[in-house]
Amino acid sequence: MNHVAPPVTLMLIPHPVNLIVTANTFIRFLSDHGREDIGLVVIVDPVRSLVTVRLFLTWTTLSERIGEQRLGGVSLWPKRFSSKPPTFLCDSDVEVVVPTSNVLGLAFVLYEDEPVLRQLEGMQHMYVVSSFYSSLNNSVHHFRSFQSFPSTQHPTLMSTCFPSSIFKQILRLKSKMQQALNTRSVRSSNSVVISVENFSISTWEYMTKDLSTRGIVILTSSVVLKSSFMESDTFVVQKYRGEVLSFNLALPNHLNIAQSLFGTTFGVGVRFIVPCSVRGAANGASVENSRAIHYGDVINVIPFSLNDGHNYSVHRGVFFRYIPMTSTLSVTVRFIRVHRRDEMQMYLRQRDISVAEDDAVADDDINDNAFPLHSDVEVYNKKIKSVCFDTSTVTLSDDSTLGIAEVIQYYNNLI
Repeated sequence: MNHVAPPVTLMLIPHPVNLIVTANTFIRFLSDHGREDIGLVVIVDPVRSLVTVRLFLTWTTLSERIGEQRLGGVSLWPKRFSSKPPTFLCDSDVEVVVPTSNVLGLAFVLYEDEPVLRQLEGMQHMYVVSSFYSSLNNSVHHFRSFQSFPSTQHPTLMSTCFPSSIFKQILRLKSKMQQALNTRSVRSSNSVVISVENFSISTWEYMTKDLSTRGIVILTSSVVLKSSFMESDTFVVQKYRGEVLSFNLALPNHLNIAQSLFGTTFGVGVRFIVPCSVRGAANGASVENSRAIHYGDVINVIPFSLNDGHNYSVHRGVFFRYIPMTSTLSVTVRFIRVHRRDEMQMYLRQRDISVAEDDAVADDDINDNAFPLHSDVEVYNKKIKSVCFDTSTVTLSDDSTLGIAEVIQYYNNLI
């Protein structure tokens, strides 16, 4: 379904967006109705400052096109009303022209079978897709119609393209902070420092772009930097002043900001060991092991609280310090150790983490009584392939068809 477009055609959208747009880049933009939409860039027109995008529809926009009455009583993907990222979208054949002044920034859109989706809960601008909408006959087809968060047509460039680099660096930073929080240190300072080399200025700008509107001040200071090299038989040392950018997330209203950047569960680390041996595994093979948190464990928590019951001279939080000239990011993580059940419950519930001993947390779609016509649902042992609302029919994986009413009756008989 990808459009063929010259990969060298690109356009820089300047501050405050700071985005390099090429064919097959996912973007967020303001529609003519003033709402935020998601689209895949298919044509870049630098001369007129326009981009043509293929729309990815929310449940609301899909309902507007198909008709709420036709969609009444059925759902086409899980958690259709959930506002917690990654939220579901539907690919489509609908194209619109967007002026660059309406572009808001990058979006990361992944197909539903991507393993990395497990790591993205709560992270801003993340979306998941399972289906494709055809406007020709108002039908929805369950299949992969795009490549996840692409920037160019060429697979060999995918790992280094603009959005993929930002995505990978954010996940690398998130992983390093998680490893730091999993420390078993008993030092009274309860702090760890990590350093990330070759951290792109584009990733830093993606992280900090909206912080000022959320009350976070980016501080600027200077630092003395040093480099050295050999020039023929002479050793040369150079020193120069560089800029340091920094911000701190430590207050109660900062938790939501940290979660939007690094996920819902951010700020919780464990002090137990989970063995995971790759002995005997083939090259490239993946091995996984896990262990749930239980009451009685000791965990490390970034409290994001002014009054956490602990007398620390420095607020517990996360301090980010970035030097653009050397592309070096350092992060200081200050935490507390928690073992009391009431404290654990408070901090874990702030992050939608349910311990096995607790009652189950209500799901976003717990009250969604619609009949699921999802990609993974089976009818007579056959998965649903597509749903056509013009003819009110469902096509199964063997290309047989049933009426939507027949499928609903099938579900009713199972209850």
